[in-house]
Amino acid sequence: MNKIKKLKRLPLIIKNLDSLVGNNQFVFLISHMRSYSSLLSHIMGSHRSISGYYETHLSYKNNLDLLHLEIKLMEENNGKETIYLDKLLHNNCDISDNIINSDRVKIIVYIRKPEKTCQSILHLANKTQGMEPYQNIDYVANYYYSRLKFISDFSKRVSRDSLFFKAEDIIQDSEKILSNISSFLGLSDRLDSNYKIFKRTRQPGAGDVSNYIRRGVVVKNEHKYNTKIDEQILKKLNVCYEDVYKSLKKNCKFIS
Repeated sequence: MNKIKKLKRLPLIIKNLDSLVGNNQFVFLISHMRSYSSLLSHIMGSHRSISGYYETHLSYKNNLDLLHLEIKLMEENNGKETIYLDKLLHNNCDISDNIINSDRVKIIVYIRKPEKTCQSILHLANKTQGMEPYQNIDYVANYYYSRLKFISDFSKRVSRDSLFFKAEDIIQDSEKILSNISSFLGLSDRLDSNYKIFKRTRQPGAGDVSNYIRRGVVVKNEHKYNTKIDEQILKKLNVCYEDVYKSLKKNCKFIS
């Protein structure tokens, strides 16, 4: 954080000092690209008790990093300070064991099957400037494989209850998923499948840049892709998915 940003944030910090030094809660969504993470984070960020709906690209080593997240989200969602949300979709963003297992932190994990995930990444990359590496199926497959392995290892580090479900169920069985998340977070008002459009919605680097995220409601259909994934690549990714799926079911509280 540079000096100019610090000075600009000072009035906000002073105004919300009581909240910042309080016992605020945090929820981290652990997943991968094109897992409906923007949809879920928009739904959660639309709740009156949750701040955050986009990917901040932060790592969390200590309480100062949690404070950084609070201040960052207060700039946009001032007045909502019960639960602060971030989603982590890449291996270069991690959370220390102390933070993972803090009683102030909740972990939600979800993964999507490989074929649709890879097709979706390729489709988006071919339409989006700055995503050129993801136009290559080998690059995409490596990302997906390494990310799932990372998520599996991550789940083994969590000693507290964490929640796990199939990403597809966010749209196919949204009522059940949102009900379980609401209970898991102890929300007095249940999460709703309708959601708000925010300042950073469709902003590159913050989440989904496609038009689908602007619908404002969960739509129960999946996009059809013409891209064919090499059978050998898909076989390797399917084996990885099944292994990680079993591991997550074992290590997390599973929504079947």
